[in-house]
Amino acid sequence: MKRENKKEERSKVLEKQAHIEALRSKRYRSFKIMLRDPAVYIICEKKKILTGIRNKCNALYVGESTMMAKRASAYADLKHPNNELVAKLMNKLKKPREYIIEKLEGNVHVKCYDKKFKTINNDLQRQEIEGYMINRLNPLLNTSKRKGYFKRSFIEKKENEGDYWEEVEDTYKTELYVFGDTKTIYHVGKKDWVKRESVDGHEAMHIQCQRSFNTWVKENNIKNRKDEWKEDPEAFYAGLTGLRDLWKYKKEKEY
Repeated sequence: MKRENKKEERSKVLEKQAHIEALRSKRYRSFKIMLRDPAVYIICEKKKILTGIRNKCNALYVGESTMMAKRASAYADLKHPNNELVAKLMNKLKKPREYIIEKLEGNVHVKCYDKKFKTINNDLQRQEIEGYMINRLNPLLNTSKRKGYFKRSFIEKKENEGDYWEEVEDTYKTELYVFGDTKTIYHVGKKDWVKRESVDGHEAMHIQCQRSFNTWVKENNIKNRKDEWKEDPEAFYAGLTGLRDLWKYKKEKEY
C-alpha cells in the first residue's frame, strides 16, 4: 500500500511539473517562428548546460531589434560559419565550434516581447526594456547595459487569475529562490540522496523549490494580494519578505 501511495504521489509531482513546463514553453518560440516586428528577445537554453546558476532562466543572450525576423536569421542556423550565437559563445567560453554546436543543437529557444506591448515600438523604451532584462536575467553573453532598468509596469497586466500566479511564481523562482549546485540532493519521497543531474535529482529539486514557494506564499499572504499587484507591481514586490532588498537595490541603481 505504501509503495502504491508513493507511486501515486510521484505521478502527481511529475504531472504538475509537466504542466508547469508546458506553461513555460508557451512563452518561447524557435528562431523560425518570428514576425517582422520590433522586439526584445531573450535566447535561452532549454536545459542548463552552458549557463550557470547566476544566469536566470538559462539566459544566453538578450537583445533588441526593429525587425525580429531578420535579426533571428543571424542565430537560426547553428552550423552557418557566421552564426553570431556560436561565435559569441566560442569567444566567451574559449571552446571549439564543434563543441558549442553540439551543446546548442535542440537546446535553444527564444522568448520575445513584441507588438503585444505598446511600448515596444518606441526605440528608447525598447532599449530600456532590453537593459532591464539584462539586469534581471544576467545573460551569459551580455557585457553591456548591465545597469539598465525599466519598471515592470511596461508588461501589461491582465485580469486572469492565472496570470497573477504565473507572474508571482516566475518571479520567486527566477529572482529569489536559489537552486543548489551539489552533486547530490536529498529526495524526500525516496528518503535518500540521489544524483542532482538524474531524473530523480530534477524531481527532488522541483519538490524542494515548490515547497519553498508554498511556504513563501503563506508567509506573504499572496492569495489575497492580487489587487495590490494590479495597482502597483513595484510596491507589491518591494513589500514581500525576501524580495525587499532586491527591489531596494534596483531602485538605488535606477538613480
